[in-house]
Amino acid sequence: MRQLRVPFLVVAFSLLMAGMAFAIDLPTLTSWGAGGVVPGLAIPAGGRGDVLLGPFYDCRNLTDTRLPGAAGTTAHAQQTLIALVNTDHVNGVVGRLRFREWKRSFEVLDLDIPLSANDVWVGVVSRAANGGCVLTSPDLYVTNIVDAAPFPSNTNFTAGPFPAAGFAFNPLLIADEATPAAALARTEYGEFEFIGEEIVTYAGPELITNITLTRKGIGVDRHVGNVLEGTVFIIRPDIAISHQYNMTAISNFSINPNGIYNSPLTSFPNLCHDVQGAPICGGGGNPGAGGFDNLEALLSKRFVDFQYVTGTPPVAVDPSQTPTSTSAVITFPTKTFHYATTKPFAPIAAYPFLPPFTGAFEALGDGTGAGEVVGCFIWDRLENLLSSPQVPISPAGVSGVCNLPYEVNVVGMYPVAGASPEFRNNLALSTASGAFTFYSGWARIDLSPPFPTSSGDSRTVNTTANGGIASGAGFREGKQGIVFSFFNNVFAAYQGLPTLGLVMTEFYNGAVSGYFGNTVPVHYGVDWSNATIPFLTDPAAGGVSPLNPGYPF
Repeated sequence: MRQLRVPFLVVAFSLLMAGMAFAIDLPTLTSWGAGGVVPGLAIPAGGRGDVLLGPFYDCRNLTDTRLPGAAGTTAHAQQTLIALVNTDHVNGVVGRLRFREWKRSFEVLDLDIPLSANDVWVGVVSRAANGGCVLTSPDLYVTNIVDAAPFPSNTNFTAGPFPAAGFAFNPLLIADEATPAAALARTEYGEFEFIGEEIVTYAGPELITNITLTRKGIGVDRHVGNVLEGTVFIIRPDIAISHQYNMTAISNFSINPNGIYNSPLTSFPNLCHDVQGAPICGGGGNPGAGGFDNLEALLSKRFVDFQYVTGTPPVAVDPSQTPTSTSAVITFPTKTFHYATTKPFAPIAAYPFLPPFTGAFEALGDGTGAGEVVGCFIWDRLENLLSSPQVPISPAGVSGVCNLPYEVNVVGMYPVAGASPEFRNNLALSTASGAFTFYSGWARIDLSPPFPTSSGDSRTVNTTANGGIASGAGFREGKQGIVFSFFNNVFAAYQGLPTLGLVMTEFYNGAVSGYFGNTVPVHYGVDWSNATIPFLTDPAAGGVSPLNPGYPF
């Protein structure tokens, strides 16, 4: 079995500087936060890294059909504002900015961005007149294509201002839609990433026709340190609504002294190929984040928890009767590397393993077992469980099964039965059950629920043949061979999926025909395992947790 041993400091940096809220489900060790200082170690908080992940961009014109009057029939223009920061006081950075559409993570825009020392780059993603998104910026982009091979190359980068019309998102790779218009519409929301490729130097004013970014000499370390951070605003200007979140930073993604620059004519660098220590993806043997398997382990989440308010509650529930909406964004930033880009969605040749993703298909309607099967649990503020409202939260028993079929899953919650008109969501989740309607409460999505254990069920992945460590158990688990040390506990597997998440909530004030709301990260629960500390739901024990025998937890 291949084992990658990553030093404690590397893992500590990756967890603490990534800006991710997380929980380690181990005895005497639980932490919820966005970063901090490890006692006795000089590791500052800050959410910086050499890779930034944005789980959601959106340029659609949105209409909330559940609002009263004109508010429910008027489409409002939406934009996504992006700010990328280089906190390095000495060196500039050239990085790859890539946008992927929501359904299957096809690339729709790919270009290089320069950042000087202590610099911020800003851009705006807005909807084009005929559909699709366009990226504009008052700042620069790399205008020449630099030969990436052989390394190291001394060809300097040339950068200039964005075209006035910006760069339109391109649906060329989206070949599974019936019409060009449908393919173009696919580009209007999704995920994006910024990967630091190498450090450079240049001086002088930036807002001129062209500038030269001088590459470091042969034999000089070019890798980008943990100096990048980013913030995103999703706004609808005409109704004064803004949703802000900080991008997730991955530290020590690459420590290749040559840098990892590749021409924008290729799909590189990407999260699979260029993560260090990942020969299965062509990443070489440098320790860095420890390889693609370990990167996914560091991004893994067992539980996604969030609070919700939704609908227009009756006066007995809420005297103000304020119309509200809640959407949970659950993004799988690495799922694209587990599947081919065309049907029948077999694993790609360079990465021939399905786990931890187990959905045989990637879209609703593609067949039985579409997408990732997860557990869905929704409680109201009186601790009623949605699937069985008369049963209190303890004990609740096993309940809802849901599917998350896309790379970017936007789950909209609605207090009505049946299908819901599209607002922000691509997945509607009804919160009506008999005489009960859940207007507020909290929800848990279990990304590693009990699966059927029938022979041939592709979702039962905890078998030795499929890379698991507990033969025959019906729980999703991560790939075997993930070995890293955290607080002197050497972990070898995890349950759940590599996930990023946001919760977007809006309220409507009819008196002023205005909106207000906010976006926050979802709460995470991580479930890692080693030889002495079992999974929270130990597959060897038939899924019964030694810490909490009830389910859900």
